[in-house]
Amino acid sequence: MLEISARVLERLNLENSLRLAIDREKLFLVYQPQIDIATGGIIGLEALVRWQHCERGLVMPDVFIHVAENSGLIIPLGE
Repeated sequence: MLEISARVLERLNLENSLRLAIDREKLFLVYQPQIDIATGGIIGLEALVRWQHCERGLVMPDVFIHVAENSGLIIPLGE
């Protein structure tokens, strides 16, 4: 039961931190080229969101995107 409570608390902390990061515009984009394997040429770019947390360091999207989706923060994050 303590393990579940710890996970719930961690998720709530992450959600609150993400909410503040969105409000304070602490997320940023990095651009990754899309490469045509056959020619090696660049055919486009992907914009990837990143979050530099003041205590956690760089928080990767696989950690925070599902929190954003489940909490309704995905829309303001996308804006």
